[in-house]
Amino acid sequence: YAAMAQRSTPEERARMAVQLADEGWKAIKLRLRFPTMKEDIAVVEAVRKAIGNRMEILTDANQATHTPSFLSPIRWDLARAELTARELERLECYYLEEPLAMYAFDDLAELCRRVSIPIAGGETNRGFHEFLWMMQKGAYDIIQPEVLFSGGITGCRKVAAVAEAFNKSVIPHNGGTRLGTIAHLHLVASW
Repeated sequence: YAAMAQRSTPEERARMAVQLADEGWKAIKLRLRFPTMKEDIAVVEAVRKAIGNRMEILTDANQATHTPSFLSPIRWDLARAELTARELERLECYYLEEPLAMYAFDDLAELCRRVSIPIAGGETNRGFHEFLWMMQKGAYDIIQPEVLFSGGITGCRKVAAVAEAFNKSVIPHNGGTRLGTIAHLHLVASW
């Protein structure tokens, strides 16, 4: 999929989605995290209207980050996450990534119970123990270990084996570094 790491206007994202679909991309990941849910949903609606069902739409609220970044400081609670997830369900999005804080496992599990859209996350979690903890809590439907944080290729393979036992999907996350890309290619090849 093509990941849009920055927020943008509905019009720009719709144009970009059409271009990517024309190039053969299978999916686009949209960055949410505007101050209001209305602004987040406007971007997704514009993209869905522009591409129809030509591509999957993945969404990323990026709420699990624990470091300052280029992203706005908007923090979601369970209510905002659930309302947003329901709107994304209506728009037939593939998943909602990281809608709550990194260790909000109880709230994430509750969100998974309340909505049908898959909830994804785990890119900033470190070590096998954190992934085991999140799976025991039922925190995500889709587990996203990052090779550079999760014990390397071997650590991610362990996470994936346990995820299978918990009936969870695994989509490894890559933050975009050259070394990370190479490591993730090897990880996926090992599967």
